[in-house]
Amino acid sequence: MALFRAVPTVARCSLRVLFPFNTLTNASFTKCTRQANFGGDKRRISHGEKSRLEQQLKERDDSKRASFLLQTFLQRGPNVLRRKLILLLAGVFVGASLVQFADNEKKRAGFLPCRLVAKEPVSTTGSIFYLEPNHRDYEHWQLHALFNGIVYYLDYAYKAEETDKLRKAWKTGAVWNVEFRQPQLQILRPYTPLPPSDVDGKERKGCLKFFIRNEPKGEMSSYLHSLAKNAEVSVRGPNYDFRSGPDVRQIVYFAGGTGIAPALQVAHALLGDTKTNRTVDPAQLATRKLHILWASRKRSDCQGGFNDTSPRLPNVRQSESKSQFRLKANLLTSISNLWIGKEQPRPPPILQPVPPSILAEDKVTPHDKSFLVRELEALKEKYPNQVAVEYFVDEENTWIDQDTVSKALARLQAADAPTDGQSEVLVSGPPGFISNLAGPKEMQHGIEEQGALGGLISTALSKAPQDVKVWKL
Repeated sequence: MALFRAVPTVARCSLRVLFPFNTLTNASFTKCTRQANFGGDKRRISHGEKSRLEQQLKERDDSKRASFLLQTFLQRGPNVLRRKLILLLAGVFVGASLVQFADNEKKRAGFLPCRLVAKEPVSTTGSIFYLEPNHRDYEHWQLHALFNGIVYYLDYAYKAEETDKLRKAWKTGAVWNVEFRQPQLQILRPYTPLPPSDVDGKERKGCLKFFIRNEPKGEMSSYLHSLAKNAEVSVRGPNYDFRSGPDVRQIVYFAGGTGIAPALQVAHALLGDTKTNRTVDPAQLATRKLHILWASRKRSDCQGGFNDTSPRLPNVRQSESKSQFRLKANLLTSISNLWIGKEQPRPPPILQPVPPSILAEDKVTPHDKSFLVRELEALKEKYPNQVAVEYFVDEENTWIDQDTVSKALARLQAADAPTDGQSEVLVSGPPGFISNLAGPKEMQHGIEEQGALGGLISTALSKAPQDVKVWKL
């Protein structure tokens, strides 16, 4: 009985919390109780009987109230309750989703997860990394976890926006990079992406490709080269480094090692389809010139590359390997011995082949050329008579020396050079390479600045002054 008496009170309180019953007023309950008929008994009753009848009336009143509540709830309650429950759950769901997304965004701190699509070794020292933004994996989120669904959708929208920023960076005409994150050590390293060209047929739309050297003592490069296919890599960017002015007509670019990547970006910015170039007269755009001087440690980085200054036998004297030096020494010894009358045995045969660097260009097949050389060849083919490339290899005893720098700067004033516009000299590569050519960069208030001009370029300009701007990238 006590439980039965508690049901109307609990039901009334619960239903009034969930939805307002405008018709369930005290007056309505009073009206219901007045309809109770006890047979019209008008006789006088004792006090005990009166109490018993009042208790009976109260019980019947509670029963009527419970019946009225139940009947009204069955008629109107489900729809109202359903709406209230949906609103309540939706509020909790959206609030929790936003909290989790905000937490994920805080942890992400602007990093875009990418998938390592391919890693192709292109030399004995480096590989080309192909990265694809990982937001495509969020397109197939399932509805069985609605809470995760909205978080995935918000993440997908964020990643699509970040990917769009990277795609639009190619249209800005600027040199830019992205930062890679090493999750274990929490270190960041900037890497410059190569412009889209698809010379090898493996490039997919929206992919980023990087030339990354494998440094045994490098924490980031060792980590990246240890990754397997489809591994996740977090990148952040774009970070803009440099942008040439619209009046630039000529650029001499000194690139050391992986510094060839920003050189290719400069070529894209100077000659390619960018927002700035769309406003330039096509005839004027066709007069722009780019001269790249690329220094590498090993021939495998620039296998099959030939200097445009002497396309048939490029820099033969400087490109000779140790075997050629030994051969020359043997020949000179033989000649000297013959001159003094000594009998000389028959000269030994040449056991080592002539390196590809001094072969005629038509004997080197495209398959023998390294990936970056094919990139440069495609650039020269797309913009004929506008791009010139020279290769220098440490292991072949060829370097960018003072004479090389002076001749490269003198080409800015050649007869076929544009007579109007600005000329620029750009340098990128390891710190030692930049310092040797243009002087070291300087740190001011924790920010890396250009620093004073020095090195080989400063010496060349002091001997033959020119109106050029020099930038260290």
